[in-house]
Amino acid sequence: MSTFNIPTFDMGDDDALNLAWNYSMDQSDVLYPLGNSSLDKPDMSWLANGWNYTHVKPSICVALKQYCMFRTVVDIFMVGMLCVAGFVGNTLVIVVLQTDCLNMTVSFLLQALAVADNMYLVACFFMQTLKTLCECTNWIPKLKRVYPYMEPYVWPCASIAQTVTVWLVVLITVDRYCSIHKPFDKTWHFTKTTARKATVCIMLVAVAYNVPRFFEHVTVEMPNFCARAMQLFAMHSSLRKNRLYFIIYKTILYFLFRVILPLGTLTVLNTRLIFTLRKARQKQAILTKGNRKNDSITIILVAMVTIVIICELPDFLIRTLVTVKAFTGLKVDVYYYNTVTNMLLTVNSSVNCLIYGLTGRRFRKILKRLFCRTCSSPRHRHLVADEHFPSDQTQRKKLAGTAKETTM
Repeated sequence: MSTFNIPTFDMGDDDALNLAWNYSMDQSDVLYPLGNSSLDKPDMSWLANGWNYTHVKPSICVALKQYCMFRTVVDIFMVGMLCVAGFVGNTLVIVVLQTDCLNMTVSFLLQALAVADNMYLVACFFMQTLKTLCECTNWIPKLKRVYPYMEPYVWPCASIAQTVTVWLVVLITVDRYCSIHKPFDKTWHFTKTTARKATVCIMLVAVAYNVPRFFEHVTVEMPNFCARAMQLFAMHSSLRKNRLYFIIYKTILYFLFRVILPLGTLTVLNTRLIFTLRKARQKQAILTKGNRKNDSITIILVAMVTIVIICELPDFLIRTLVTVKAFTGLKVDVYYYNTVTNMLLTVNSSVNCLIYGLTGRRFRKILKRLFCRTCSSPRHRHLVADEHFPSDQTQRKKLAGTAKETTM
């Protein structure tokens, strides 16, 4: 009877054991055959029947060592620094936006996005930096006995944070699109209450969607052939190896809920926002004789959405390749690419403060004032309504003035 070969690879399951299997003879089905109901006692008869650590080819361990060196550079040093810098930057964003109190809806949504980004960065530190420290170094020996029990819960938490992040960007994009495209129709404008309700709904749906991920892994002790010792690993559970689960949840629902709907919506709305912004600039240039006052919040959003698409798209391509591999038996190793795509997801949650600082003069002013603590005047404290975080009311007044000049 033919079996459905679900790959051992999953986003984040690129551990040393799986890599060694793929470099040698792809024995994942020997270790954990499809339909095995208990992974607490895996089939180790092949080891007792004469297989030992000396059967591993030296080239496998050399390749594994090279891969671990690559992961050490990327996951420990680069991702570690990104997590720290991004966490500090997102915290500064929250502080700055709390000062910008006139545009409550946008400020609230951007603060919620910064919180979600920080949650993802914390999870990234655990699932990339600590994971690599555990699997590829001996810098913290006790971590090898602790982290494998944490890993089954780290990945779902990261997935929840990433889901919230992507859909919050969609919500902010929809809000900006409605405010610009329908400036006079209040029924299309988000209030702070509406934004709060929508944010809570996104969080609840994200948690519900990712609940099954908490049951996808179990921690078992397996031989690490290159280390010539037994080691704890978080391996796929029977649920994760179930054919229907892989097809329905890991393939269909993922591509719909995490790729097609959010990224498709962002691509369409981002494109329309760019064209709308160009038309507004052209009309304003004609009516005001070249005095162009940019809608900088839209520019910030367009830059932010563009980075989201750039950073999320490679992850989507890798997952597509893994899905094709599962159904066709395609022989392809994606471990190096997976490490890079995971880093891009970390970049996505780390750079929003940089975007605000580069494109928002008002943001820079508030940040400078917070550091210098020199502006104590009430007028300076409440100087928040400018082009960088404009309120919906300010935008509608500008558009109304433009329309009035057109009719004269």
